[in-house]
Amino acid sequence: QLAERLGVDDPTTMSPYHHIRKGLPPTLVLHGKGDTTVPYSTAEAYVKQATKTGLRAELNGYDDMPHGFFNLGRYDNKMFLATVTRMHEFLGSLGYVKGKPTVEKHLKRLAGRK
Repeated sequence: QLAERLGVDDPTTMSPYHHIRKGLPPTLVLHGKGDTTVPYSTAEAYVKQATKTGLRAELNGYDDMPHGFFNLGRYDNKMFLATVTRMHEFLGSLGYVKGKPTVEKHLKRLAGRK
């Protein structure tokens, strides 16, 4: 059923876990612990294997959250704000962004457009 949904014969061809190798960029995984589409244990396995391979991989789990919990417009944007802030921190630790996250300011601006 998954292969059909993805349009591939072998779903492992699309699985990040099956493509872990040295030299990949750092990875931040933001995953709901209540996800029934992609179980949380899958994210744990990915991060464990990536770390074992010598990659920087971090997992942030969110209790009781389902698949797509961080999408804009869900949970009064609280999870969107939390995960984008976490992304900013992660990217900052790599030197890609500087300063404090500005996502809250942008959310307020978007809310004013309605």
